[in-house]
Amino acid sequence: MIGRGLKVLLVEHMAQDADAVRDALERSSGAVFELDILRYVSNGENRLSGANYDAVLIDMQLIDPCVEGTHSIRSLKTKYGNAPIIVLAEEHDERSARCALQAGAADYLMKSELGPQLLERSIKLAVENRRHRQTIALHRQRMKRVFQSMPDPLLILDTRFRIRQCNQEALITLGIDRQDMTGRKLETLFADREIFERCTGMLLNGPDGKGLSGEEVFMQRHDGRNFPAILKAAQISSANGICGGYILAIKDSTSERLAVTDHLTSLYNRRFLVEKLNVEFSSARRYGHSLSLSLCDLDHFKQINDSYGHKAGDNVLQSLGRIMTEELRGENIVGRYGGDEFLILFPYTGAEKALVPLERLRKRFEKTVFRPGNGDRFNIAATFGVAELSRNHKNTDQLFEDVDEALYLGKQKGRNVISLKT
Repeated sequence: MIGRGLKVLLVEHMAQDADAVRDALERSSGAVFELDILRYVSNGENRLSGANYDAVLIDMQLIDPCVEGTHSIRSLKTKYGNAPIIVLAEEHDERSARCALQAGAADYLMKSELGPQLLERSIKLAVENRRHRQTIALHRQRMKRVFQSMPDPLLILDTRFRIRQCNQEALITLGIDRQDMTGRKLETLFADREIFERCTGMLLNGPDGKGLSGEEVFMQRHDGRNFPAILKAAQISSANGICGGYILAIKDSTSERLAVTDHLTSLYNRRFLVEKLNVEFSSARRYGHSLSLSLCDLDHFKQINDSYGHKAGDNVLQSLGRIMTEELRGENIVGRYGGDEFLILFPYTGAEKALVPLERLRKRFEKTVFRPGNGDRFNIAATFGVAELSRNHKNTDQLFEDVDEALYLGKQKGRNVISLKT
C-alpha cells in the first residue's frame, strides 16, 4: 500500500484543465496529493526541475512523444528524477499514444475521462511500478556485485553455450579480455572437444536436464596451457520452467590435483586411489550397485629400463598414462598404483562390462610403438587382473586380494591378457 501525501507535478497550459485535475485529486478518497502546477515545460528548468516528485502529469500539447529533444518524455524523466510521466491528451491519437508508451510514459489518459478514481489509480500504479523497477534494479546491482566478487570463475551461457557474461575471476583465470570473452563459444575453453560434448550433454540430458556437479575436466587458458578444473553448472530457468541458459562455475583445481596426482604420469596417485576405493566400496555396499576393480601390470617393463635407461621407461609410463586417460573416461577412475602398476576403478560397472574398455586399452598398448632415440623400436604389452565386488568381500583388502590373484593368473597364462577372477 502506497503511503499518503504523494507529491505530483502537473504541467498544463490550460487553466481550466489544471483546475479539473486539481479537483479530481482533491476528491480522491484513497490518498492525499500535494500538487504543483506549471504552465510550460521550460518553466520547470528554472523553478522545479530536480524536485522529488512521485509522478508528473503533462499535457500532450506541450511535448512531442515521437521525437527526442528538450521536451521529450525521456528528457522530462531525467529532469524530474526519473519520476513516472503520465500523458494527458485532448483526444485519442493511436500513434502518439504508442510513441509515448514506447518512450517510457507510465500511462496515457484522455482528459475527457479524468475522474478521481481513474487519476488516483493511474498515479498509484505508476508509483508502484517505479518502486518495483527500482527494487529490481537494486537487486540486479547487488547480484552483479556478488557475481563479480565470487572467488571462482563464473560464466553465464545462453542455450547455445555461448558466453554472455563472466566475472573478473574468469578473465584472470582464463587470460582473456572481456571483449573477447563475450559471445565466445564455450567449447574453445575446453582442452578436449569430447569432454566438452560430454559435459554439455549432461546439462541437456542428465537428471532432469538441469546440471552437472563436480565434473573434473581440463580447461584451456588463452595461451594454450591446460589446467585441471572442477565444473559445476545449472540451468537458468524462467518462472514457467523454460531454460534461458546456464551458469557455469569453474574451479581451478591445480593445487588440489597436485596433491592427489602422480608427478610422472599425471594420473591419480596411490593415496588417492586407496581413499577412492574405500569410498566407492562403501557406496556400493550401502546402495547395492556394482563395482569392479582392475590392476594392470606392464609386461617385462624392467627390460626397458635395463636396455634403454630409466628415461625411456619414464616416457613409456607417461605415454601409457595418456592412453589410459583417453580410453577410461566418465566415472572410471585410473591412477598409478606404484612402479609399472596401474589401478582402475569401475563404479556402477560389473566385471563383464568393464572388460570392454580394458580390451580396447590392451590393444592400444600392444600396438603403440616407442622409439628410444638410438634407431631401435619396441612395443610393450600389459596384463590386467579384474574382480567384481561380491557379498563375500567384507572389506577392500579382500577385493584387492582377488584382483591381485587374477593378475597373477594372467601372468601365468602368458601375459598380455585380461584375467577375470571368477
